[in-house]
Amino acid sequence: MPTSLIATPYTSVDELRDLMGDQWVVDNSDHEGDGVADYSPVYRAINAATQEIDLYLGQRYEAAVLAAHQLVRDWATVRAAMKLHRTLADPMPQVLADEWAEILATLKEIAAGQRTIPGLETLGNLRPTMSNRKIDRRYGQRTVRIERDSSTEVPTKLRREFTGDSPPSGFGVF
Repeated sequence: MPTSLIATPYTSVDELRDLMGDQWVVDNSDHEGDGVADYSPVYRAINAATQEIDLYLGQRYEAAVLAAHQLVRDWATVRAAMKLHRTLADPMPQVLADEWAEILATLKEIAAGQRTIPGLETLGNLRPTMSNRKIDRRYGQRTVRIERDSSTEVPTKLRREFTGDSPPSGFGVF
């Protein structure tokens, strides 16, 4: 049963042919030996490359936006070429391995938030947020219980402007 492409692939068979050449695609995908490219291994390589890039970029960018960006398409094409070449017993071409090492370092930096893809909008606000409210999970109501740590709404009877050397009356002896 032939493999089909996923919904939003980041590269195509034509881009793979442009990068590596028609004969290379045939040589790396012709498992039947009839001199014609079998598209099942090509589609599997494209799907695997797309999903691998999604592992790094999927949390920050939408798939449709990534699929339309040429830089991401170039990265996916290199990775798909590597995946397709792995179906053979030949060693990996050093050019592809070196190129993927650079791409992988960039993908890791983007995933860590150290870089962004130029011209692409990220998914929402990725800055960390915090709240200073304390939630008491033992409180059985549906509302958040707020505990005031240092003050109450009860007015005090103490004077505000104490200027004497001794404590106000009622505090006892120290």
